Amino acid sequence: MARQTWTIKGRIRVKEDETTGRKQIRDLKGIEVEVSGSTISSSIGWNEWGTVRTRSDGSFSLSVNKNKQKRYIRVRVRFRSDDLEIKGAKLDIFESNWHLIYKSTSKKEGPTIDIGTRTFKAGGARDLGEEDYRRQAVAWYLCRTMIDTLVDKDPYFAFEKKINVVYPAKVISGVPYANGIDRTAYIHKGQDDRWWSAETVLHEVMHLWNYDHNKGTANWLDAICFDWDTHGRQENPNIAFHEGFAQYAAEELLFHIWGQDKRLPYNRRFLHQKGLYDLDMIERNDFGVTSGLHLLTARGKFGFYKFLFGTSDTYPDNQNGSRVSIASMIPTGCPRSPDLDFWDVLRAFEKHPGAGWDTEWQVGKAEYGLVRFYERCCDIYDSFNKSTRDLLLDLLNPSKTVEPREACAGWNGGKLPETS
Repeated sequence: MARQTWTIKGRIRVKEDETTGRKQIRDLKGIEVEVSGSTISSSIGWNEWGTVRTRSDGSFSLSVNKNKQKRYIRVRVRFRSDDLEIKGAKLDIFESNWHLIYKSTSKKEGPTIDIGTRTFKAGGARDLGEEDYRRQAVAWYLCRTMIDTLVDKDPYFAFEKKINVVYPAKVISGVPYANGIDRTAYIHKGQDDRWWSAETVLHEVMHLWNYDHNKGTANWLDAICFDWDTHGRQENPNIAFHEGFAQYAAEELLFHIWGQDKRLPYNRRFLHQKGLYDLDMIERNDFGVTSGLHLLTARGKFGFYKFLFGTSDTYPDNQNGSRVSIASMIPTGCPRSPDLDFWDVLRAFEKHPGAGWDTEWQVGKAEYGLVRFYERCCDIYDSFNKSTRDLLLDLLNPSKTVEPREACAGWNGGKLPETS
């Protein structure tokens, strides 16, 4: 029988609202697409024609030389590449995590078959409509976008080896976690389904990033031995930093890549209500660390001098909530802000021998917490001096009452015009 070049093409996307809260259609870049044909039926006799990857717009095209006999066509996809894999918890030996997105109900005649745009979404055909698979597609989109953005910003930000995400995972503790040994982020799914979010995925994957950009190994077993939880009110400073950094990084990635609102530091009243009464307790708590990193990278015209922290028993500027308030009047003559951003925080993990830091961030040493990180940034970055560092630590301290503007030469108790 005469032969011809068959071409199977299409586009693969996912519908999500996890990144911005609004429904968005996202292209699935870099996933595996397997095309098979069968001359027998739509159920058996499948002959794999080949595997390709989707382009940046989610499109794919596979061409293969076959005879002109009509065939059933099947297309499956898998969220796997050399540097990333998203999969379910069940061991799927025979199907190897392939998801069926297209299968013809009648024999097709070539040479070109366009299966159109196939979208993982509620009500989608075949595996496209399965919610767990849709969430795996979202996790792929999140991680693929994050990995590519990090590498584009700085080659140092790259992950060292392949990372994995398992969803839905059944975690004994009922809490998602990242395993540095098998390089996997396990996203737990329980009956209440409270753990699924873009923030959770990014949080756990940034734990893996931390593993790749530090020296030593954190003593996680010691941290979880009593309650299977590393989010205790008081952990060793390095454990609290690991957790607080992961949350900070997730929030910053959602801001920088997907345009979510930039998170502000916590106010003193909120931290005091969390049972944190001084700087030592702040450094041993992930909320305290997250707040401290957000404070360190508060940029803009007035930097952190626009914030009001309140006291341990009063909301700042009488505004309820967990975060700092924004002052209506900003004084003149404020000292220089650190002028650091999220990418500077990531670069601070790198060794800086010229600044006196000969190794990467040492996650394995208990004393390597928020205060130590502030010291490191102070030595590395010229815009961050010791007096500003001391002020920031006072602002984080629930036992203090100082406000940022009090360090400004133009502050005279609020009797000044609002700065334009």
